[in-house]
Amino acid sequence: MSKLEWRGAEVLARVRRETANAINDVTEDAAREARVAHWWKHRTFNLMRQTINEPAKRRGPLIIGRFGATYYGGQKGKRSGFYGYFLELREPWLRPAADATFPTLRERIRRRLQ
Repeated sequence: MSKLEWRGAEVLARVRRETANAINDVTEDAAREARVAHWWKHRTFNLMRQTINEPAKRRGPLIIGRFGATYYGGQKGKRSGFYGYFLELREPWLRPAADATFPTLRERIRRRLQ
């Protein structure tokens, strides 16, 4: 007689945790790529400092991570995109960084779950 110990909740928790970690790795790499591979010359380095990734968060069944140009000014905790998005419209610099790094997400999740 065999006995099966169901550990589905533990498995699901690990998959969610490792998926969030892999998303964080990818968005961190995308932000790093965007900071160094752009078309303008730095004067103040503000935009370089404002190109960030945010930790992945669960929203219902989804795990969402973000990266981009932002700064925290004015009211505490309030974000503003400021001029980074104007530069993105002129000649993209965030999108190429995403295109270079986002396709690696599936493989990163797979490696973390081995």
